[in-house]
Amino acid sequence: MSAEIRVYVITKHSKGNNHIAKPEDAAKTLCGKPVTGEGVEGAGICGNCNRLADRRGLVEATQEAAPEAADLVKTREAWLHRAVDILRPRYAALGLPIPEKLHLSIGYGYKGRGGESRTIHGFCVSRFGSKDGVNHIFISPEIEETWRVLATLMHELIHAGDDCASGHKGTFARVAKALGFEGKMTTTDPNEALIEDLKIIADELGEWPHGALIAPRKSPRAPRKTAPEVEAEEGDEGEGEPEGVEHSGDKAQKNRHVLLKCVTPDCGCEGYQARTTRKWLAVGLPSCPCGNEMQAA
Repeated sequence: MSAEIRVYVITKHSKGNNHIAKPEDAAKTLCGKPVTGEGVEGAGICGNCNRLADRRGLVEATQEAAPEAADLVKTREAWLHRAVDILRPRYAALGLPIPEKLHLSIGYGYKGRGGESRTIHGFCVSRFGSKDGVNHIFISPEIEETWRVLATLMHELIHAGDDCASGHKGTFARVAKALGFEGKMTTTDPNEALIEDLKIIADELGEWPHGALIAPRKSPRAPRKTAPEVEAEEGDEGEGEPEGVEHSGDKAQKNRHVLLKCVTPDCGCEGYQARTTRKWLAVGLPSCPCGNEMQAA
């Protein structure tokens, strides 16, 4: 198994402590402090560096290990945690520190692909929605570009920072705009400066270790459902979003009922309209107040 090389150095901020640096760049410590000298034999190791190394799943190795043997990113989750470590200072500077512990995953969220808006790229669950009291963040498996993954992660990290308390207003909007997002706050488009910045971070992290999924609606192998299969059952007007859940997309559709209309010429109901579900349409078409059969509009 390949291993991370731990290079111990001293920084001007923490004399007497050795720091862990990346094997390909011994001048860049994991905790972000600058290097001013060589490591001190027998000195303690920076706790922040050690914690970051453990979180990323890095394995301690000897100095003799070859740098090319280092495997910094073994999973998508490790990649996301590394990205969070790089992004943390931005949120702290804006007065919204990110929780130390996060669950970062790839997925569609609590309803799955079929039950949500087609534009959702990310999903955050507040701490009270998890039994261990930790925020869950999901990144859509359909995203392909590395910088877009980072942009989505940044959006969800704002939700995690205020535990989904402000939705897409208040604190969320303030921090999002300060970070470089613009447009509709539910989708938060990064401005040109932020996009360029995210591409630089992407170069540091390496390519997003993921093969984007093809959505069922785009895949030629996925059979298309007929209208009766897609429509909701009686009384199903959509659950909306549960309390304490925020995502980067439009709200879920709440009404899938079929619109019916009286099409009888010169009917006294004057084009009476009503809505019902496919379930009841299969039983029979209703009539307007004048007794004429209605048709789907």
